[in-house]
Amino acid sequence: MKRKFRTISLCGFILGLLFVAACPAAKETAKTPDTAAVDQVEELPEGVVAKVNNVEIPATELTQAVNAALGQNPQIRGMVTSEDKMADFKKSVLQKIIETELLDQEGKKLKIADFDAKVDEKMASLKKSFPDPQKFQDALAKQNMTEEDLRQKVAKGVRIETLLNEKIRKEISISDEDVKSFYDTNKDKMKEQESVRASHILIRVAKDAPKEEEETARKKIDDLLARVKKGEDFKKLARENSEDPSAKMNGGDLGYFTHGQMVPEFDQAAFALKVGQTSDVIRTSFGFHIIQCVDKKPAREIPLKEASENIRKYLENTEFQTRIRKYLDALQKAAVVRAALKAEAPASK
Repeated sequence: MKRKFRTISLCGFILGLLFVAACPAAKETAKTPDTAAVDQVEELPEGVVAKVNNVEIPATELTQAVNAALGQNPQIRGMVTSEDKMADFKKSVLQKIIETELLDQEGKKLKIADFDAKVDEKMASLKKSFPDPQKFQDALAKQNMTEEDLRQKVAKGVRIETLLNEKIRKEISISDEDVKSFYDTNKDKMKEQESVRASHILIRVAKDAPKEEEETARKKIDDLLARVKKGEDFKKLARENSEDPSAKMNGGDLGYFTHGQMVPEFDQAAFALKVGQTSDVIRTSFGFHIIQCVDKKPAREIPLKEASENIRKYLENTEFQTRIRKYLDALQKAAVVRAALKAEAPASK
């Protein structure tokens, strides 16, 4: 029931430059990599893990990307549970770095208007995502990077983004007929569940709290309910009294949610309310709540007119993923790529 607000982490941003812009299969980096792009496994200079058209990829770049990926994604971290899996994961990450380098080399062939200004703008935006300059510097230090290192990665991201827009994205066109065809063949997905928008006031108390704590919390919530019933502003009471951390910012507003998104007791109470109605005190594992129903939306089939924009974006993105994979395959076939990590079959158990 809580809403979390976090600034973007530096390693997350860097990972975005390495994988999101460069490779549509970024979410699958924990799987066994496709090493077909590597022409030859050979001895490379110390501290170098690959050469892409004679551009060296330092081992430190691979280490940084691996650590950032594992630090940012608990799901991947949970999958890399053995030396063999870690070796496969490193090969997968290296493959993405190689693909990124191939795209960057192509991007350098373009004449990008106001290139430095675009890099400056993205750097400024990144810095602003941190609470203060020191936090930004701390994040750099944690990644063993300098500001210039980061600027080079941002510049690479600008080149790759421009390249993909020029070579791929601007060539994609989804017609109204394509959208309607998708809609007609996916009617089962064009449904919206019943939802409710609610606000709440929370007084925390553990499920197994001592009787005295339970009674103290119950008195607080009962007093607040009495004030609500007298007509005091619900949002104001939530900001000043709710123990949900987000309440000070949103006045207890939880937005819209469907059945099953909240704990059962909260779910049942919220959906039982009429718009504008306030509940009695509700007990959940989080503590005591007062719930106010702000709005309700019935279950319905989403009309084509309303769904078309999202469908178009989905189809555009799907086509983009397909074309970028073909584009990368073509770049790799034309390139000379050598890597120090040899693809081996997993050891038999």
